[in-house]
Amino acid sequence: SNITPTASLFASTTTQIPLTVTTNTLASCRYSTSANQNYYTMTLFTDTVEKLAHSHTVAVSSGIDYNFYIKCADQDDKISSEHQVSFQVEAVLAPGDIFVDFSSNQLPNTFQTLNANQFNQNISDGHLKISLNNCNGEECVWYQTSSGPMVYTTFTGNFKMTTLVKARDSLNTSLSLPLIQNAFLFTGLIARDPASTGGQENYIFSVIGLRGQSQYTNELKSTVNGSSAVWERSTFLRTLPVLDAEIRICRIGQLFQFYVKENGVWVKNTREADRSLDNSTPLPNTLQLGMIVYDYYSEDRIQGEFDYFSVKSISTASDCLVD
Repeated sequence: SNITPTASLFASTTTQIPLTVTTNTLASCRYSTSANQNYYTMTLFTDTVEKLAHSHTVAVSSGIDYNFYIKCADQDDKISSEHQVSFQVEAVLAPGDIFVDFSSNQLPNTFQTLNANQFNQNISDGHLKISLNNCNGEECVWYQTSSGPMVYTTFTGNFKMTTLVKARDSLNTSLSLPLIQNAFLFTGLIARDPASTGGQENYIFSVIGLRGQSQYTNELKSTVNGSSAVWERSTFLRTLPVLDAEIRICRIGQLFQFYVKENGVWVKNTREADRSLDNSTPLPNTLQLGMIVYDYYSEDRIQGEFDYFSVKSISTASDCLVD
């Protein structure tokens, strides 16, 4: 069966979400908010006629996590296995905070692009999809003095910036990145000084992808006046056919921390970027915050797919551990 929604997070203004199921034989479908229920005690989808495409709209409210459990039965009363659909509706935003779930299939007009000639972007199926465009292997890179593709907005003050990002093979986006020796293929989040120019790039980022050793990783980078320090969380590995992660960057003053959600819990990387150190350059109060894709390889093989993009103002580092 093909079941939606597949998105994990919806905007706080969302009031209804359709549950849809496609079956390979004529059937009726039911759902419950509790697991392992008897099929005949579950709530019947609105369209009760046996068919192949099924839909039922549920009412939702902001700030709540939802779990729906779906089963279908064919004309011979053969009942399917149970399928779970889980998602969260974002809490109402504080003034100045940002949340985009891409369900409207368009970017807010507060977003801009950098190096637009290096990439293609489109929004479909509730995802922002960014793929590289004729980068010739080494020209679309976030490293040292070079800058690559970026879709961004601006934000002032301390923040937690979060996304669910999927790294896909641009030749077959149903698959994760191919495991290729000596290839650098990444997508994720960046916080950049708006005054950065060629030769004087200043930013920090957290990305997922392939880093030259034929394995998946979460790469962290702090670039100071065009000089990049790279850290790798080698324990962050995924297997085909899916490579995706919820990642987060938090700012408290000049301290930047990096998080990955694992089994529903935000886990902080032991590496931090402190831009107040003597050998560093402080980042300004207002930064460009956004989504990036880049590669260092002989062909363009990566597409970054973003499920949502969120920036919230925070007061302390403990705010980074909660949604």
